[in-house]
Amino acid sequence: MFLTAFPATRGDTGPGPGGPGPDKPVYSTSLETSLRRELFTGYEVLQRPRENVRIFISLTILTVNDLVWQDSRLDWSNSSTTSQDFTNVKFLFSTEEYVWRPALIIENSVNDIGIINDKFIPMRIASNGNIIWNPSGIYEVSCESDITYYPLDTQQCTVKISSWAYTSGEVSLDFGPESVDLSFYSANGEWDLISASSSKSGSKSRGGISFSSLTYSITLQRRPMFHIINTLFPVALMAVLIAMVFKLPVDSGEK
Repeated sequence: MFLTAFPATRGDTGPGPGGPGPDKPVYSTSLETSLRRELFTGYEVLQRPRENVRIFISLTILTVNDLVWQDSRLDWSNSSTTSQDFTNVKFLFSTEEYVWRPALIIENSVNDIGIINDKFIPMRIASNGNIIWNPSGIYEVSCESDITYYPLDTQQCTVKISSWAYTSGEVSLDFGPESVDLSFYSANGEWDLISASSSKSGSKSRGGISFSSLTYSITLQRRPMFHIINTLFPVALMAVLIAMVFKLPVDSGEK
């Protein structure tokens, strides 16, 4: 079943500023149904849109997000290629069960190396065939920790995203307009976010075959006052109080 979020609307079919022309049908659920029937008849989910598909990925501090690619088979912007004019249908919504999606993995995940998927999150399909998908998920990655200068230490963690099954000649990964999105970031009492950057890892080779890969780096600095107040100060105070116990008279009963 395809998901849709377009309510049926009524409008003026005559020409006018910002309104549809006389030869363009107004949006309706039946018009969208006709468009879906035309686009998805004969559509093969396991078939890539073209020989080399370019995937644009953005990392949200909340989760891996904003996957964008183009599927020319789902392009209805040119009415001459369709049986009727669908220009008043701006978007369609579908899921990964009916639309091709890239097979991507979190390479340094500590739980499992599973394909990023979410059949409950709809894909937004634009009239030019661009597909925007925002899968949700919590990913735990392994990061090396250096506590030599604790509590004045700085830690760096990376998230590595790699193509799986599709070689670099079939699927190439690239960064979106905003490679790291900090809009969901909220200040933390223990850590300060110093920087968030991205870089191409180059092609990873598995079994003599290269696969496209991206790396996102997040640099965090520990807030020293957090540990001074909550850890070091109580320990130092306790050490002083323990020594002061011996100053109390034996018969005071306060020991």
